[in-house]
Amino acid sequence: MKVFLLRDVPKVGRAGDIVEVNDGYARNFLIKNGFAEVATDSVIRKVENEKRLAKSRENSKKGKAELLKAEIENIGEVVFEKSSSKEGKIFGSVSSIEVMEELKKRGISVEKGMIHMDHIKEAGTHEIKIKLYPGVEATLQIRVVPKEIGTH
Repeated sequence: MKVFLLRDVPKVGRAGDIVEVNDGYARNFLIKNGFAEVATDSVIRKVENEKRLAKSRENSKKGKAELLKAEIENIGEVVFEKSSSKEGKIFGSVSSIEVMEELKKRGISVEKGMIHMDHIKEAGTHEIKIKLYPGVEATLQIRVVPKEIGTH
């Protein structure tokens, strides 16, 4: 008997799956306990339609992430000016929050958790990764330039 699983059932399948099981097992356990319902033609069509919609939504999200990746990579490099000593050693660091705020100024909205980087504590050019979607990762160039502090 074909049944539509309403919940995950170990060794049978996951919620949303349509599986073939023994008639007795289906009636006496799965359906009786609310784990499944009989997979009629209308249920099968409904499930297939929902899967198509979910796939379409995922493709749309991935497409938006690809566009955002292109937008980020077209920036070139983002320059941060940090206070430094006369020797060029910078004070403090560049954090993911600063990168997020700089991107926001440029009209690009990303969350802090998407930015994968260590705090940048040295002057120079650094490459960071921004994970936009599974399998879609943008690379952003960060350049930190020292701003010498005047002596009093």
